[in-house]
Parts: sequence; C-alpha cells; structure tokens
Amino acid sequence: PAEALQSGHGGMDYFPVAAFVDSVLNDTPSAMDIYTAVETAAPAIIASQSIEKGSVCLDVPDFRPNARRKAGQMPAGKKGK
Repeated sequence: PAEALQSGHGGMDYFPVAAFVDSVLNDTPSAMDIYTAVETAAPAIIASQSIEKGSVCLDVPDFRPNARRKAGQMPAGKKGK
C-alpha cells in the first residue's frame, strides 16, 4: 500500500505496525507475541551495546520462561528499571 512506501526501511516498518493495529481493531490474536517481539528487537539493541563496547561479544538473553525463570521475571543478571 501507499502508506508502506512512506514508512521506513523501504516500507518494511509498515507491516508489523499495521498487523498489530489490525489485531487490536478486530480483537484477533497478533501474529507476533511478546516473546517473538523481544527476540526480534533484542539482537539489535545488544548489537548497539556491543559496538559501544568496542565490538565485544555479548549474549542475547533468553526471555522465554523456563525451569529457572517464570514468566515476567527478568533474565538472570539483568536489572529491570
């Protein structure tokens, strides 16, 4: 759509936002749950932090609940603000 061409990254920024808005307006499940969203965003954030630290290797946390961490808890060693 024409709106996509006006968004960033060659139109690709339009689609996840449009899908989210559509799910809210139509009360349907979103294609991207919170874990998929954070797994998509976190590597970019960690990459930026790595560059700031001289391109050191940094781990991307596993945000999904597991045997040691229940849903809603921050990954080990991370402090929420």
